[in-house]
Amino acid sequence: MTKIVAVYRTAYPLPSEAFIPSQLLGLKRYQPLVWCRDFHGSDNPQIKVKSVFADKPASVWRKVLFTFFGIAGFKDDVQLVHAHFGPDAAMILPLVKRSNLPLVVTFHGFDAQQSRWSMLKSKTISNWLFLLREKMIYRYASRIIAVSAYLRECLIRRGCPPDKLIVHYIGVDTARFKVDSAARIPKRLVNVSRHVDWKGIDTILRALPQLIVQYPDLVLVQIGSGPDTRRLQQLAVELGVSEHVHWRGALPHEQVLAELRQASVYVHAARTDEKGQTEAFGIALIEAQACGVPVVATRSGGIPEAMLENHTGLLFEENDHAALAAQLDSLLSDGARLDFLAHNAREFVVSRFDINVQSAKLENIYDEIGS
Repeated sequence: MTKIVAVYRTAYPLPSEAFIPSQLLGLKRYQPLVWCRDFHGSDNPQIKVKSVFADKPASVWRKVLFTFFGIAGFKDDVQLVHAHFGPDAAMILPLVKRSNLPLVVTFHGFDAQQSRWSMLKSKTISNWLFLLREKMIYRYASRIIAVSAYLRECLIRRGCPPDKLIVHYIGVDTARFKVDSAARIPKRLVNVSRHVDWKGIDTILRALPQLIVQYPDLVLVQIGSGPDTRRLQQLAVELGVSEHVHWRGALPHEQVLAELRQASVYVHAARTDEKGQTEAFGIALIEAQACGVPVVATRSGGIPEAMLENHTGLLFEENDHAALAAQLDSLLSDGARLDFLAHNAREFVVSRFDINVQSAKLENIYDEIGS
């Protein structure tokens, strides 16, 4: 009999979290059932989604009862629950405990990196709940998954028991992310990042002026949106590079894929912000490399785990736009080296991060819990 795993995400699906449905579709021996509080509509009929309110109206009162006490309007026959992100685990914990179900929690980044003081100041109810129930999560959960070895160390420093921690990379669908040499456009850089400080988009913009002198046809395609959009666009104007930057905004995953296939280099400049947050792993780097695109990225957080330095891409230090420009120049001026890294990039992802292989490993974790 196929076992059912309830995958909890408070808001589902989100455009920036395509890795969650990708992981679900990779499961073979477990049938995923997504539980969510706020359903944003899904066009994927292969994934069954259920509101925690069942068929009842999601009134303010019902949301309050569920958010704080885990009181839901349904009962499903599931074997275990897998919550994505620490605050989501805190929200579903009362329901899981009452149902005496095993719990797996995946931490993805901010939930393990941001200081408790930063979370407290965020004035976000889900963060406050997480702070209140964090130690209970560590005690109750059967397994805590970190998306990188870097994040595992962050969780240990927060007090998570090391014996419950496991590093598991989500991976990507290497059948969808393919090399398309005919689509490749020379001197085309792509970056996929939300417009927030720790993504370091300004570092990329500051690297452009000296590159454009040598490569007048250079273009940066920036995919994303956020609170810093206006500031970043104004910076591009001040630097005199606005005509070389194409701001695409937030795009559906299929369109992101199309942009990656056209890139000659993927660039990523994440850095550690004042809250302690940086890139926990960098799934966009994996997606780019799966398309045969070499990467140039900061030596920050879990990024070095998502690539092989000098084999699939190059690294530079946080905030060093001059070093970024030098690394990009070394690739753009050497077609043979660029091709070498591009070939290695695809093979690296296929061998280490194929979604079917990684999802099978996740099912082994489920098996250990259920045994």
